[in-house]
Amino acid sequence: MGLSKQQRAFVAVLGLAGAALLVDRVILGGASSPSSASASQEASGEVPSASAAPAAPPHEAPASKTLAAQRLAALDAGVEIDGADGFAAPAAWAPARAASATPAAPSVDPSENALLSSLRLTSVITSGRPAARINDRLVLVGMRMPDGVELVGVSERSATVRLPSGAEHTIELKRPG
Repeated sequence: MGLSKQQRAFVAVLGLAGAALLVDRVILGGASSPSSASASQEASGEVPSASAAPAAPPHEAPASKTLAAQRLAALDAGVEIDGADGFAAPAAWAPARAASATPAAPSVDPSENALLSSLRLTSVITSGRPAARINDRLVLVGMRMPDGVELVGVSERSATVRLPSGAEHTIELKRPG
């Protein structure tokens, strides 16, 4: 009884794996087994310090080919992380903030003050056609909302609106948390 095509493929793969193992162990020298590892102290009686780099045995790669973990540890020694979040961008990378576009209003009508405090900015779109999400409504620059408030501009973290009286105010995005 002969082998099927699938069985022959399995035998071929198994044969290749065995040949690769044989080449690795016999011809290339193979990896050291756990029985060949040792952890004895030097005969001089000195205890190596933790900061000293471990001496490379003669059969290992030269010092120019250090382990990635050793290079990362060396880099880590000189790096300070600002704040508690290691994934946050450093403050130095943040763009310079422009002066506030909010004009000083000498007197604000109490009804407009209530209208201004009711506006909630949840997101902005600065690329393409600029827009902002105000009170869960997408408003494009130049559009007027039902309450008479017009969106006149957006930036990365704010939107500028014009109230029905003509006064312009900037609404800032609230930071989460």
